[in-house]
Order: sequence, then C-alpha cells, then structure tokens
Amino acid sequence: MFKIYQTHIQTASAGFSFPDLTVVDAAPISLEEPSSVLEVLFQFIHPRSESTQFRQPSVKSLEPELFFAIAEAAEKYIVYGAMNTFLTRMELYGFFSSLGFVAMLIFTIANW
Repeated sequence: MFKIYQTHIQTASAGFSFPDLTVVDAAPISLEEPSSVLEVLFQFIHPRSESTQFRQPSVKSLEPELFFAIAEAAEKYIVYGAMNTFLTRMELYGFFSSLGFVAMLIFTIANW
C-alpha cells in the first residue's frame, strides 16, 4: 500500500486530481497497475529529498517491460514529470524514428 498526500498528487498529476470542494474518502483506492510500476511512478509525484539530490528517479536501467508499463501509467494518470522523462528517453533511443518503437511496443504488450 502506498500513501501519498493529496497536495502532492494535485501538484504533480492531473489524472489523480479531484475538482475543488470534492469530498475525498480516506479509504484506499485500488489501481490496476502492479506495485512495481506504481512504486516508480509515485516517485515522480512525491517531492524528492536532499538525500536524492532532489532528482527524479532514473529510468535508464529499467527493463523494457517495466519501462513501457510505467510510461503507459504516466500517460494514463497524467504524471507530468514522468511523462516528460519517459518521452525524452524514448526519443533519445530513437524509438519514434524507426520501426524499433513499434516492435518494442508489440513485445511489451505481448509479454504483459
């Protein structure tokens, strides 16, 4: 179970936010993504500390399956920092400039 402050969610994401004056129940909310995906995704929502030098989590060493699952969740929940980080990493590796992106996406979906 993850506990994230509503203030952090509203600041870092549009997908988890609620309209003003909405009464939010404190009960846990189930999400369909595995905890391995949410653990990394939520690191983009919670403010970074001095011990991490205030940096967002690195995505360079993630396995392709996990990488694309987190990228998809970032788009789904509109997590601003994560969306940009994953898009930049995909552009850097040329996933959008060739059929390599399509092949990787098909591989990821087939092995999900």
